[in-house]
Parts: sequence; C-alpha cells; structure tokens
Amino acid sequence: MDTSEFVQEGLDFLPEFIRINRWFNQSVGFDDSCTLPPTQMQALIMLIKYPNLNMTQLADYLFMPRQQLTKVIDKLVGNGLVERKADPDNRRVVLISLSPEGQAYLLSRIQNAQGRWAKLTSLFTGAQMIKMNMAFRLIKEVIAEIPEVGAR
Repeated sequence: MDTSEFVQEGLDFLPEFIRINRWFNQSVGFDDSCTLPPTQMQALIMLIKYPNLNMTQLADYLFMPRQQLTKVIDKLVGNGLVERKADPDNRRVVLISLSPEGQAYLLSRIQNAQGRWAKLTSLFTGAQMIKMNMAFRLIKEVIAEIPEVGAR
C-alpha cells in the first residue's frame, strides 16, 4: 500500500472514527451527567490504565501540552481525584496517580457506561460484535507498534 492510498483510506474512515469516538465519549460519561470536563475525564482514564505516570508521560498519552495538563491536574488534585507523589527512585520526579476517591468516581462512571454499551451493542449482530472486537484489538496492536504513539 502506498502513502496516498493509506491517506485516502484514513480520510474515508474519518467520519466513522468521529461517530465511534462520540459513542465512546458518551458511554463513559462525557455527557450532561458528567461533572468533569472531557480533558479531566481523559486524564482519569489514562491514570486507571497507566498508574503512576509523570507529567511528561501523561501529557504524551493525552497529546496535550504539559502547561495545559498542569492546569488539568491541579483541578483534579483540588477535587481530590488524583494525587501527586515523589517517585521513590528519583525524588525530583513527581508521579500522578488516582486517589481512592478518583478510582471510585471513575469506576462509577464505567459502571454507568456498561448499561449504555449494552443498549448500543444490542443493535449489533453477533458477527458484527465479533468484527468490532477484532478491529479494536487490531487497532490497539498497531498503535502499540508505532514508537511515537505506542511506546511509553
């Protein structure tokens, strides 16, 4: 596959990507019932998957400038949802992790999302669900292989 064909396929996929991104966002609570802005929810989601990240790592995962992330983390710390602590191996490095309150908040959002997912996935046939699951796994695998995106 040449670059132009790859780019065209990516552009053709963009509307579907926007739709599925909206679906994911709504399913985990980026809606009117969520009390946190999307950037804060995204940080919490990254921290549940990748606990104890430093600011540079978390900024890389979120594709966000560190200066902007600092404001996001300050608000989450102020709300008691994340904690800053010194890295035991290098006290100059500050690690960010979910607080127990942050874990409880995010897990409650995820539990609420399960009902939304069940409702939406009821529209899929069994074969469609298998295909979507395979696509999710393949996308995760490919992204993990890209050094700038997958390696952290």
